[in-house]
Amino acid sequence: LPMDHPRPAGVSLRGDDLDFRIDSATYRRVGEIAARSDVSVFMVIHAALAVLLSRESGANDITIGTPVAGRSERALDDVVGMFVNTVVLRTALEGGLTFGEVLTRVRDVDVAALQHTEVPYDVLVESLADNQAPLFQVMLVMQGAAPTEVTLPELEVTVDELSTGAAKFDLQVILTDRGDHLDGQLNYASQLFDSDTMSGLADRFTMLLDAVAAYPESVVGDVDL
Repeated sequence: LPMDHPRPAGVSLRGDDLDFRIDSATYRRVGEIAARSDVSVFMVIHAALAVLLSRESGANDITIGTPVAGRSERALDDVVGMFVNTVVLRTALEGGLTFGEVLTRVRDVDVAALQHTEVPYDVLVESLADNQAPLFQVMLVMQGAAPTEVTLPELEVTVDELSTGAAKFDLQVILTDRGDHLDGQLNYASQLFDSDTMSGLADRFTMLLDAVAAYPESVVGDVDL
């Protein structure tokens, strides 16, 4: 992605967050196109993000990381522990494709990638030449908003968001399903990007998602951002 500042010579984890929202009308259309296209809502979001990254960077080979639960075996259902793994989703996006065609490619890519969730991401990284962000620089996380309730005698418990001031990747797009809309957050490397740049990126993402969800026959390179 075009950066506001040169990448530091050393690895830095300094980061910041920017919140945005995908409204109920857009989210409803996303669900409708997912149902018509026999894909998941995640795949529609992935396709739109891949198109945005291609438009922003001018690249046609887009890789995005995403976490997976890592509990593919039923025997792990009741086992306490951290099994989360990372898979890489790689999509070719040459010009002239409609969003529907991109969505078909993304479905094939995602289904194929999820067949290899047991391959440890760390093993892949160790086999590569040393660099700051092997395989991908952008992470996509989509999660449900499971209610967190704790009942203890004589205690009132509330859950609050905590900003860590850190970023593991150049950019992490986090979407939380609130039932009728999506709450979004961009977690980004603050030594690379300014907040105004991220605000514009969030605006273009919501514009693109709204446009292609309403008109999936749109040529992705022609969508007005």
